[in-house]
Amino acid sequence: MYQINSAWELPVNAILTQPKRGQFINAIETTNGARWPVTVEDAGKLGAQYWHRTVQPHAGSGLDRHWNWPNILKWTTITEKLMQRDVAFLQICVMTPFGTRFPVGQVLLSDGYPFISDARKQSVFLWYLAKAPSAALMLHQLPVDLKLLRPLVDLAIQFSYMSGYDGRISLHAATSGNQSSDEKLYSQYQHIGLEPHGGKVGRLLRRLTLRKNDGRYFCLDEPEALDLSKKLDYLR
Repeated sequence: MYQINSAWELPVNAILTQPKRGQFINAIETTNGARWPVTVEDAGKLGAQYWHRTVQPHAGSGLDRHWNWPNILKWTTITEKLMQRDVAFLQICVMTPFGTRFPVGQVLLSDGYPFISDARKQSVFLWYLAKAPSAALMLHQLPVDLKLLRPLVDLAIQFSYMSGYDGRISLHAATSGNQSSDEKLYSQYQHIGLEPHGGKVGRLLRRLTLRKNDGRYFCLDEPEALDLSKKLDYLR
């Protein structure tokens, strides 16, 4: 597993330096093109607790409104360890006008998960993805129109490169139980370059997850990951 220093335990100006492929972004944009410098941080237990205490109360009616991040991190880590895999819990953080670090988005990843299209290959599986709600951003005087979905998916791609998986990533989209909300989310995934996995889920993967392809699997193979990665190179 690639080792990332936890910025929750280091000075704010600690940065990550990697080669071009396997290099995290250092800025994000608003819808009008304004850039905000960011750091990508290995959040760990402290980061999960901070999000649950500071960000989660503003989730409102969002898809993730019932998510308990300390518990999610704890039990996902245990489950992955049983499968002899590690997890990575990464946050995109900005500095607020108050001079404090604030996470605007985060992902929880499985390192070495069988690739959906070919379970003989390893990949990064994106277990959870969350963006800070507008109310939380406003409270910390941050713009509410930060473009975060593609940068958050990019974290998984770059971590895949770091881990030697050539950018391969997979995810199983969450469902809210509301068809309109779910279709909006799936449309957003497709807009940034993710496509639903139209084929069968590999036999090994079905045994591991007890799931057939329900139409909510998305993945990026090597060429697709490279294409999406290049689209954010201007922010690295």
